[in-house]
Amino acid sequence: MATWNGGIVQRVPHLEGTDGFQERVKNERQILKETLAQQLNQDLLGILIDGSQTDVTFHVGAAVFRAHKAVLLARVPEFFERISGKQLKQDTEKYPQVINIESFRPSQFKCFLQ
Repeated sequence: MATWNGGIVQRVPHLEGTDGFQERVKNERQILKETLAQQLNQDLLGILIDGSQTDVTFHVGAAVFRAHKAVLLARVPEFFERISGKQLKQDTEKYPQVINIESFRPSQFKCFLQ
């Protein structure tokens, strides 16, 4: 195990073999992973709700949903490629892409985006 000391990483050999210490480090890493995952989900939901800088619009029935291509491509690439095709518009600032969705109800699509 290494510790941080003024920019220099030092090993602490007498703690590396301690089962309790290793278990604590393992638990702290797990807590950190879970916390970061929750924060990421909250941040992504925040930009979805905020709606700023969206570059794709979905029409689902009478409802309109705006989203971010980068988030969709990162989180559900198969879905986005299937519905939008491989040729994505590059100049979405002037011409946001509009996609009509007929296979979902608005309430279902809202849950999907969230």
